[in-house]
Amino acid sequence: MIGAAFRPRDFQLARDAGFKTAVTTRKGMLFPDHREHLTALPRVSLNGDYQSLTYTALYLSGAPFALLNRFQKVNAG
Repeated sequence: MIGAAFRPRDFQLARDAGFKTAVTTRKGMLFPDHREHLTALPRVSLNGDYQSLTYTALYLSGAPFALLNRFQKVNAG
């Protein structure tokens, strides 16, 4: 996780502050195993360059995130 803007300590801080869930800046899809990591949820961000229906459909398929995350479903470490 070189250059990652999140660490397990950050997820714990969110829990300690009383948050039930929290999203990260990490791009990805939600999977059932995320129920064990509710303060480390990934998100899909559609910015100005990627708001077409084609990009939206591609992102919602999860394919770009699978490649980006090397097919790792949950990255909460």
